[in-house]
Amino acid sequence: MLRRSVSILFCIFRIRCNQISQIFLLFAALQQSAGRTLKLILPILLLSSLLLASACTSVNGVPEPPNVSDTQVEGGRQLIASYGCGSCHTIPGIPGADSIVGPPLSDYYQRRYIVGRIPNTWDNLIAWIQNPQHFEPDSAMPNLGVNEADASQIAAYLYHQQNLLDIFRR
Repeated sequence: MLRRSVSILFCIFRIRCNQISQIFLLFAALQQSAGRTLKLILPILLLSSLLLASACTSVNGVPEPPNVSDTQVEGGRQLIASYGCGSCHTIPGIPGADSIVGPPLSDYYQRRYIVGRIPNTWDNLIAWIQNPQHFEPDSAMPNLGVNEADASQIAAYLYHQQNLLDIFRR
């Protein structure tokens, strides 16, 4: 039952496994050494700490992107198709974007790093889209001459978390 509860909390709050295990280890240690009154309060403290952890402004250590409009997300989807990103990447929601030359670009908002070493932030992603060789000189990703406005819309699409309505709109 405890394992199932942890799995549910992990899915709902997007808390990393090591954070959950640290909270539970602390909870167990406190409960063993606590008096009767503290034992009654510890479950409340545990729930409070989980709720606070879920309310952080980051997901898996990645800052949330600035608020973007549906228009920017849709513009990014169209730009991804027009720049031909799907000729190398698998990208959800982009017809024909099912290549495996480059990494898949699904769930991009959950990634910690770009190219395995650059922190996945809004500004870094825009800079990477504009000039990948600046960060990784031997990168197979070509410099497509993407301007900042287009890169921003592409980033808006990549960070966008698709839902059922998005799927039915296409």
